[in-house]
Formats: sequence, C-alpha cells, structure tokens
Amino acid sequence: MSNTPLQTPLWLPQGLWFVGFCLFLITLIALLWNSLFALVKGDVDRVQQLLAPKSGLDEAQEEASFAKSQSTHREDV
Repeated sequence: MSNTPLQTPLWLPQGLWFVGFCLFLITLIALLWNSLFALVKGDVDRVQQLLAPKSGLDEAQEEASFAKSQSTHREDV
C-alpha cells in the first residue's frame, strides 16, 4: 500500500508504468528493425524517413493540406 490517504496498492501505478515501458521497448525494437532492414537494403531515403525529424516546412505543408481537406469535407456535408 502506498503512504497516501487513498492507500493505492503499489502494483497499480507500477504495473501501468511497466506496461508503458514495455510498449516503448516494442516501438523501439520495431523502429530499429525497420531502419536496419532499410539500411541493409541500401534504402537511405527510407532510413531518413524513419529516423530523421521533419523540418518546419514539412510540418507546415502537412498542416496546410490537412486544414484544406477538413474545409473541403465541411463543404460537402
């Protein structure tokens, strides 16, 4: 039991933390696997797509296209 007025069993927060940590590790392993596979194939563009952060211009273009598709969708409804 935790030392709080709620007396929460410690396995609850620790279990949630452990599940989150496991999901993080699964994501890390999948990303590492995909990037290594692309690197072995010589697909440097795919490796950059997987690992490199988006530029500010790429983010702005993505947001603009999303906003445009949303406004088009509202006009159809």
